Amino acid sequence: MKLDQKFQLVEGFNEPRSVVVIASFPGKKNRSIKEIDAIASYTDHFTRSFQKTLASTNQKLIVLAQKIDGEEEWYIENGMLICRVWDKGSPLCFFQIFTTLLFFRNVKTLLVQFEFHQFGGNINTGLFPLFLTTLRVWQKSFTLVLHQVVTDITSLSGHLNIAPNTKRAWFFNKALLSFYKMTAKASPTIVVHNAILGKRLEQMTGRDDAIVIPHGLGAIPNHYTKKNAKTKLGYTRDDFVVLYFGFLTWYKGADWLVEEFAQSRKKNIKLLIAGGISPNLKDIPHYQRFIDRIQKHVDANTSINLTGFVEDEDISLYCQAADVVVLPYRTLMSSSGPLAMILSFKKPFLISDALREYTKDQDFATSLKQARLTSGDITFRLRHQDFWYKLMKVKRHPNRYKRLSTLLRASRVWSTVAKRFHEVAEDSHFAHEGKSAIMRKGSLSYARFT
Repeated sequence: MKLDQKFQLVEGFNEPRSVVVIASFPGKKNRSIKEIDAIASYTDHFTRSFQKTLASTNQKLIVLAQKIDGEEEWYIENGMLICRVWDKGSPLCFFQIFTTLLFFRNVKTLLVQFEFHQFGGNINTGLFPLFLTTLRVWQKSFTLVLHQVVTDITSLSGHLNIAPNTKRAWFFNKALLSFYKMTAKASPTIVVHNAILGKRLEQMTGRDDAIVIPHGLGAIPNHYTKKNAKTKLGYTRDDFVVLYFGFLTWYKGADWLVEEFAQSRKKNIKLLIAGGISPNLKDIPHYQRFIDRIQKHVDANTSINLTGFVEDEDISLYCQAADVVVLPYRTLMSSSGPLAMILSFKKPFLISDALREYTKDQDFATSLKQARLTSGDITFRLRHQDFWYKLMKVKRHPNRYKRLSTLLRASRVWSTVAKRFHEVAEDSHFAHEGKSAIMRKGSLSYARFT
């Protein structure tokens, strides 16, 4: 695109109260995130609501996104200016972001999304704190949204193929600690989606002022009733459908769940795996072997249905067909996007014991109490007997679990989440005075940033 065309698009957006979001984002025509990453879906849904919130106060939204097929694009979409300017995986991607920010010299407020592999591999992850430090030197008031906080790399041993108690594991744990310390020091304001992630960050870095804003719900239109969805997918009225939703990964326990159903002889209990290969891992040999093991179980068992990657327009079909959604995670690395998605459909759900800390979030704890459930009712250990006991409990008494989803949904719709992010963006100028926003018990206050 010619320089004069860029300046024409920038005009009207280069304003002090505009907000820049730096994150991966779906394509202009092809909205699929199949070849991108989960953050692209998050940013897609978040910006739809955030743009409306900003527009209500005459503010503008700019998204600096990754290039697709190496092509730079600048265009307006739903009132937002989309600038596809950085190459994922290239060490120059942060330089590309900096040069683009020169077009927006008047814009002071940025939201930077971070998830491992969003910008590239280990090299780009190592450069990320330097990128944030440079933003700080430029006197840009930015908020970092940390989607993951990992304290021990061995909790992801099967995901990363790093054996516990090895020099390699020791090295990566030290690298993680350094990464979070440098990132926390560089960031004026930090947002996490669960309280446990904030506690982890405090343990690692001393930062005790992370803002907790829940992960927004997937804004997916519903085109099906449960009966219609089950019929379309070939299930009978008597089939009890257990749904796993999301990318197939070791830390999410996809293989564990498949093996449980492969060994089960329970009639009319079906496993529906609505997910596919992770784009960030697809070329790694140990991940390919992981997928092969899952596929062998699926091929040998008629009670298991593997859909492959699910596009947004098909999500309602699989979610509506489900009687319960199961998240068999081996470890808690981030807020669960799949959980946010299925809450949109008010579905009963069970989470593994690894995710029990979610239930301590204020809205989660309140919703449990109102639904007359405990954390023990909705969590299970990755043990055969405990899992099937909890699953049968949902099958016999689904209404309380449905009520929990309904209650929890109310506090996590994107419009509510977007307003909380707007609060943070509006007050981000305090960062220039050495202050950081803190969200505690639903109120916004300020404390010294150290």
